[in-house]
Amino acid sequence: DDGDEGWGVAGRAVYSPLIGENQRLHVGVSAEYREPKSDDRVSFSSRPEIHLIDRRMISTGTLSGVDYTVTSGIELAGVWGPWSLQGEYLRTDVRRTGRPDQRFPGWCLFGSWFIAGGRRNYDPKDGAFDQVEPTGAYGAWEVAVRYSVLDLEDDPITGGKEENWTLGLNWYLSRKIRFMFNYIRAEVKDRRTTPAVPAGDANFFQMRF
Repeated sequence: DDGDEGWGVAGRAVYSPLIGENQRLHVGVSAEYREPKSDDRVSFSSRPEIHLIDRRMISTGTLSGVDYTVTSGIELAGVWGPWSLQGEYLRTDVRRTGRPDQRFPGWCLFGSWFIAGGRRNYDPKDGAFDQVEPTGAYGAWEVAVRYSVLDLEDDPITGGKEENWTLGLNWYLSRKIRFMFNYIRAEVKDRRTTPAVPAGDANFFQMRF
């Protein structure tokens, strides 16, 4: 009764063989097809990698005349005892009527090392990492680093390009209790769609329990 609400379909497949004791490889692919609601409009934006604020540092603004969007991705991860490394690449293609099509890519790379008392667990049924079970007398300590890029620039759309660095320290007291300390640096380039958020840098310090 409220008009066409749009629809979408998505899927993901993973392959995750054991390659040794406490060692695992993960390879995955994903795809999503989506048609917007009846106004044929979509928008893409992103906060920096700290979701305690609502500020969108990059944004395409509203894209009109959209027929459909297709998002495809590939992911790769590995665990070797206390070490882990994972990355993912995603790209959204926007098909528009009477206007140029757009393409917006993004990717990230993440690595961590358990100094003592634990390792990252993997659940092959879900194709995802599971809770950490600390084994040390003082829990488990993990050092992590993450780098990510999101590009919302595709002429004539000038939504900006953002790069994020995250340095983290995690302290797992148990499966249910964790302290997280993060430093995040977000660098925004070429943002011109909304002058209220110009190109520049932002620094965040975050602690969670």
